[in-house]
Amino acid sequence: MAETQPSRSRDLDKLLLRPGHLVGPNFEPGSELREDIKEYVKVLVVGAGGLGC
Repeated sequence: MAETQPSRSRDLDKLLLRPGHLVGPNFEPGSELREDIKEYVKVLVVGAGGLGC
């Protein structure tokens, strides 16, 4: 069955699953890092109320 909703971590996927210019020289993109973050890290996202966030 195909997933019809976007991943809850799609923004993190953009950062963690592909190389980029803002990472260290030893960074290797991969799903293992994403799974470690899910297990060990809590992320709090705060928006500025009233500004359309």
